[in-house]
Amino acid sequence: MLWSKLGITAVLQLALGWLLGLMLIPVFRRMKTGKYSPYIGDRFRTDGSEPAFGGVNALIVFAFGSFVSAAFTERSAVLIAAAIFAAAVTAAGIFDDILIDLRGSNVGIKTSAKLLYTYAACLVLTLVSVRAGWSGTAVILPFGAGILDFGIAWYPVNAAVMTAVIYSFRVMNRFGTDEETCIGGLAGTVGSVAALGISAAGTAARNDELTALGMTAAAALMTSLIWGLSPSKQRSGSSGGFFAGAVIAAGLAMSGMFAFAVLLTAGAAALDAVCGAVQFLHYRRTKKLLLKGSTLHGHLKNKGSGERGVREFSVIAVFAVIDIVCCAAAVWLAVYGFDKYY
Repeated sequence: MLWSKLGITAVLQLALGWLLGLMLIPVFRRMKTGKYSPYIGDRFRTDGSEPAFGGVNALIVFAFGSFVSAAFTERSAVLIAAAIFAAAVTAAGIFDDILIDLRGSNVGIKTSAKLLYTYAACLVLTLVSVRAGWSGTAVILPFGAGILDFGIAWYPVNAAVMTAVIYSFRVMNRFGTDEETCIGGLAGTVGSVAALGISAAGTAARNDELTALGMTAAAALMTSLIWGLSPSKQRSGSSGGFFAGAVIAAGLAMSGMFAFAVLLTAGAAALDAVCGAVQFLHYRRTKKLLLKGSTLHGHLKNKGSGERGVREFSVIAVFAVIDIVCCAAAVWLAVYGFDKYY
């Protein structure tokens, strides 16, 4: 019954995402170019006037879906809190988009400031989640390793992991401010798969709020592909990367003992971020590059052959498959944990 209601909500979200693109793309394009035209233009061609702020559209769709889905769950405050958290984190990306896309800045907001802000938002949500009884400080481990209770250490540790997840998607979306590392729709596709994995894990764990959160997030991320999949008529921008990471990180704060299962759903983004960190550290030490790009997705994109669009879709497909495997492992852990401990 819950899935049917969430399915209807997802359809409404997709329709809203399409309409928001029609309404907001001309507005954001005017902010960038100074010229207003109500026409979107050929969906399969770009001319350089395409605006960023893709995360704004997705955030509005997610907020709408969260408030509707809240009516279907017993603890409606969980979904409302997730929407507020996503808005707070995405705001950092929106300010970046303003500086980079509209004011021509090469750096945006300082990374240290964004990290501290993001960590603070994650810490607040973790505190609220535990204090409200939505989550706890213990997690189920795989392979019969039992349950690990972090105690008071859970607050800083989980906030740090949530921040890492957010920045993994931010790096997957765009490395720094370099638009050449962007693949339109990559973060949205991987985030959609991860969110569906969270929803499936929530179903296996009999957690309706987690099921609804994952489904609502997946629908919001899918709407970003309507206009953001390469060739993008609206670029994801920094706001899109922060939004994708925020909705997956919200699942970590709300998942209770199944936090490790939720973390597995972010496996593809984490792999990309780790490869980027290794590349950066190796270059600083040797002044030589291991990869043909700043990250793994950049390496695969530059290593591929054929037209740019074909290479980008190939990279998206590779990362989608990787995350499907990660989500399968997450669902397995949720089923295992529920059968063994509940």
